[in-house]
Amino acid sequence: MSKPIVSRISSRSLQYSGTLRWRSTRFISSSSRRLLPRFLTPREEQDLYQSITSSFREKLASNTAKSQDFYSSIIEQSLFAVPRSNPPSSSKVQDICSHIDAAVAAKKPQELKPLISELDRSNAPIKYYNYLMRAYIRLKDLKGAEYVLKNLPIGLLPSARTFTLLIQEYLSTDLDRAYEYMKQMQDMSCKLHKSFDYIVVMRLHIRRDDPLAVDFAWKDMLQHKETVKPTMQLYTTYLGYLGSKKKYEKASEVIQDLVAYSRTNDGLQKTLSALQCKTLISITNQLALHDQPQSASKLVKFLLSSTLTSTTSNTGLPEGLMPNAITLPSEVYTNIINGYMNLKKYSPVIDFYKEMTARNDVQLEEEALLTVEEARKCLMSRQSKQHQHHGKMYIANLAPV
Repeated sequence: MSKPIVSRISSRSLQYSGTLRWRSTRFISSSSRRLLPRFLTPREEQDLYQSITSSFREKLASNTAKSQDFYSSIIEQSLFAVPRSNPPSSSKVQDICSHIDAAVAAKKPQELKPLISELDRSNAPIKYYNYLMRAYIRLKDLKGAEYVLKNLPIGLLPSARTFTLLIQEYLSTDLDRAYEYMKQMQDMSCKLHKSFDYIVVMRLHIRRDDPLAVDFAWKDMLQHKETVKPTMQLYTTYLGYLGSKKKYEKASEVIQDLVAYSRTNDGLQKTLSALQCKTLISITNQLALHDQPQSASKLVKFLLSSTLTSTTSNTGLPEGLMPNAITLPSEVYTNIINGYMNLKKYSPVIDFYKEMTARNDVQLEEEALLTVEEARKCLMSRQSKQHQHHGKMYIANLAPV
């Protein structure tokens, strides 16, 4: 009696697999038939493997440690951030703030220290401790501001502003110390909420020459734009950085966002400081000279619709005598016109010229006027050639087949 079909197939499969296993084993193990010759000894192969993967293993270890710190900070916050027993007394806290202001006005930092205990007894929220830290900073007492941070009562966690106040002060004197506070802020998972905090963090990354961190901070701000409500100072900080790094395409994107945001948000400050105005004029010239005249023209129109703060300028004008209206250097318009001409965009040259000459506050250079006239001739020549081409096509269509 013959064997069942299933058992016969199974036995054949076993025989075949055994044969295949034997052949493959023999093929791989035989030194004469090795697919790839072994150039290194086992010890050398191990050393090479360790060398190739060392960077990856170090990164993995640092990420693991970072995640442990992150979760530890969450656990600590959940343990210590218990509800405070009594709500703060508004009148009491305001009274303490008055004493803080009086100490600053009298330039007596020694009068600030007793107010820490007053805030503790009043169950004041963190923003009032930040206010006290700012008072120490205004009196040039950075150690006093750090003392406030170190002696926060149990159950009260610092905010991002607590750290950015200190980071800002150390930016110009001790970059390592500023970065330490930055890491503490990150370890405690403090979220940035205001333009001031983003400006300070971006300046720190700029000083440390960390372009990825700068761009990440900007992208993070855009995700929380409605909450942050970016100011002109934040925009000019990032645009000035992009100009210094010659990232003109990215700068064009930021300008487009700035112009759109200024149209839809009445809260955006359109009164510029002298430094902000100088930064925007600089980036305008750079864009015009590097194939981005359209973005430069948008920024010019934005500048002309803005005003200048009435403060003492670098040119030595007394306070209150600086004109509010912004008057741009004539070379700005010339650079934009030349930028369009370099790209052979003659129509935008004419349009920009007409728009600027319609204003009373724009003065064009002779070079710009000559370039505009050249653009007119080029545009007329192009149109004439197009008419001739269309005429020839029309005659060709009329010709008999």
